[in-house]
Amino acid sequence: MRRLTAMVLTMLAAGCAEKDRGFPSLALRPAESARSADAAPPAPVPSAVSGETAARLSAIGARIDAADAAFRLSVPDAEGKAAIAGPEGGEAWVAAQTALSALSTHHAELNDATDELDQLSRDLITSAAPSSEADLQATAEVIARATAIKSAEQATLSAIATKIAPRSVAE
Repeated sequence: MRRLTAMVLTMLAAGCAEKDRGFPSLALRPAESARSADAAPPAPVPSAVSGETAARLSAIGARIDAADAAFRLSVPDAEGKAAIAGPEGGEAWVAAQTALSALSTHHAELNDATDELDQLSRDLITSAAPSSEADLQATAEVIARATAIKSAEQATLSAIATKIAPRSVAE
């Protein structure tokens, strides 16, 4: 008897459905839209770089600029000494190697600053508090600038080192 009643009710319910209507609408119903209007708006995302990040980026940027300026000031001396470097072990060759070492020191200072920049980036990404998009964007811009400077300096170092390559006494 229960089966018969359940079957009759199921058939009656199926007969009540409209056939030409298709699938139900996915639009918000009035009750749903009223609830979403009452919900609190999401917390605003800061659009400016935070004070701590700005201070760290400023300090790192100053170190990058100082290292690059010192590097660029040393390039003419290193290039001049490399151009006249004699055979390996000679006085001119040693002077050229010393100038190249000074350039490498300035490049290492840049590497130290970019290591600190990488640490800042990791701190922002792994922080328990969400970092603002502005913080991440500002950090990415400084990273891009530092990377370009590093590449240019490395190319200069390589070019000068090639000029100083060991030469035989016969040359």
